[in-house]
Amino acid sequence: MQPFRIITFFTLLAITLIMACNPENVNSTMTILAGTTTQGKSEGIYKLSFDPATGALSNEGLAVKTQEPTFLIPSMDPERVYAVNETASFLGKPGGGVSAFQWDEAREKLILLNSRNTLGAHPCNLSKNGRYVSVANYSGGNIALFSLDKEGKLEDNPQVRQHEGSGPDSTRQEAPHAHCVTWRPDSKYLYAVDLGIDEIIAYPFDKASGALGDGQTAIKVTGGNGPRILTFHPSRKQAFLVNELSCTVLSMSYEAGSPVLSPIQEESTLPADFKGQNTCAHIQLSPDGRFLYVSNRGHDSIAAFSVSEDGRLKQVAIVSTQGAHPRFFTLTPNGQHLLAANRDSDSVVVFRINQKTGVPEPTGIQAAVFSPTCLMFVD
Repeated sequence: MQPFRIITFFTLLAITLIMACNPENVNSTMTILAGTTTQGKSEGIYKLSFDPATGALSNEGLAVKTQEPTFLIPSMDPERVYAVNETASFLGKPGGGVSAFQWDEAREKLILLNSRNTLGAHPCNLSKNGRYVSVANYSGGNIALFSLDKEGKLEDNPQVRQHEGSGPDSTRQEAPHAHCVTWRPDSKYLYAVDLGIDEIIAYPFDKASGALGDGQTAIKVTGGNGPRILTFHPSRKQAFLVNELSCTVLSMSYEAGSPVLSPIQEESTLPADFKGQNTCAHIQLSPDGRFLYVSNRGHDSIAAFSVSEDGRLKQVAIVSTQGAHPRFFTLTPNGQHLLAANRDSDSVVVFRINQKTGVPEPTGIQAAVFSPTCLMFVD
């Protein structure tokens, strides 16, 4: 019996280590926060519960009441959350807002720490790097960089960088429209994606002081593309851009000593025979960087691509989101599930990712959420 006991011990130890390395294998629920637009029935940020073992998803109710929290980001400290307030005026002044929240002791509700005016209208995107939070102001055509104090509160007097110019689409590109801010993985540059001027601008960043240098063009895309969101590969010097207006995704490369993004390949996110109206929204890589996903609004779908080592893309599927206007989606931390936020059908829909092909497969599971625009895993 002694050898059997030894084998059993080491078997249990191996299972425990595997589960510890992959928390989603543990049969416990995960918390998701849903940002929303509050122009309808929504009142703010909602708390969802997700079971990775079964794919079950439920809406646990309002986490905090706040105006137009359309985009959220976590802090490195899991107790804090940051959200835009996508408005034209905030705190009695022109411009939108950004708000810092902290969980209560029971981790049931969010408590407002403080808010600041972003000095630009309709902020729609956030990024965080250490004790700094950057904001993209869509209607303002500028970005703002805030410092955080020791408690995680937003400090006054952000650094603001105004964009200039326009694009060929007189309806959507009559002026600059900053739509995304994100740091390069090495933190040397803060990139600002501007839909209105078809450009990504790179700002040198000193992480020690938080100072932004002068902006320079990282890439100028084809006129009328309307670039929206930029994301970086987790292990290679590659970046990927979704173009909202042309409904394409662009793969790019970069060198460590330069902010320049060099194009590799541009691919459509739509079926070849699609003739309707569409705009692209979100983009995200799988955690291992093997697959890339983009959402279509109009066609109401997720386009999935495989990513080769040299950054080239191959479309593997276009899958219906089973709802209307998927402004956002997210993948679980281990890449096994994709959750699509269908804003205009008030639903968050769960898909299981085929780990071999990368294709999102419907599970038949969804939860009702008023006007969801962002999903964020918090634990």
